Amino acid sequence: HRTYFPREGLEFLAEYTVPTTRELEDQTVKRTSVWRLP
Repeated sequence: HRTYFPREGLEFLAEYTVPTTRELEDQTVKRTSVWRLP
């Protein structure tokens, strides 16, 4: 999770793991979240 991401006023909906490659990221699987704006 990003430290600069403001969570106030947003509604958390889901979290997923997404496969990626070492060429793009530091891990082969990254977590991502889905948030809803009011």
